[in-house]
Amino acid sequence: MVCKYLVPFFAALIVSSTFATAIPVSDLQGREAFAPVVVTPNASTFWIIGTPASVTWDASTVPSDADPLPWLALYNTSTFGSAIYITTLASDFDAHAGSVEFTVPGVDIGSYFVMMAAWGQDSPHFTIRGSNFIISPDADTVWTIGQEASVIWDPTAVASEGPEFFWVDLYNTTIYGGANDVTTLASNFDTSAGSITFIVPEVSPGSYFIMLGEWGQSTTHFEIAA
Repeated sequence: MVCKYLVPFFAALIVSSTFATAIPVSDLQGREAFAPVVVTPNASTFWIIGTPASVTWDASTVPSDADPLPWLALYNTSTFGSAIYITTLASDFDAHAGSVEFTVPGVDIGSYFVMMAAWGQDSPHFTIRGSNFIISPDADTVWTIGQEASVIWDPTAVASEGPEFFWVDLYNTTIYGGANDVTTLASNFDTSAGSITFIVPEVSPGSYFIMLGEWGQSTTHFEIAA
């Protein structure tokens, strides 16, 4: 008789515990809101820890009387395939805005997805990488035109779920302070190698910087000499 009544009790306890670890606190408070479909991030998105990022949705689908969206949360997936709640990225934001911005939190690099305002309204998996992982060139570096040079990065700061290939572009700064893409130094190489070597191209001697793979992963300025 004892077992007969304890089984439903423990089953309910297990279910409630599972959802307690998977759903943000604000959702457990019973707050209901219109939950738009996430447009970005998508499968090709990369966020960098400590930098600004955003989540977007189609604001045209939001009812005119929609309440603020109660929560936007970051999740990853366990080895058993279940969703694991990591942290809340934003709360109580305007549903009609079409986007919300925040700073990418300090989490382990890897594959994540976001869920917004309702269980099931989630994005595809995307990658979060470490902060700027380029080691060299640095401010003391001098490259010589026509000779070999290398770009070195920390391969452990690149998520294993990320792309196998990057591009390395050479930039200088315009008189207005903007970034000017001068040339591509290398492309289609394995990020796990930690470095790439090439011949310094024929460019005007001066101050340059490198961008690796995406906007934001850049070096300090260094010199290229004749």
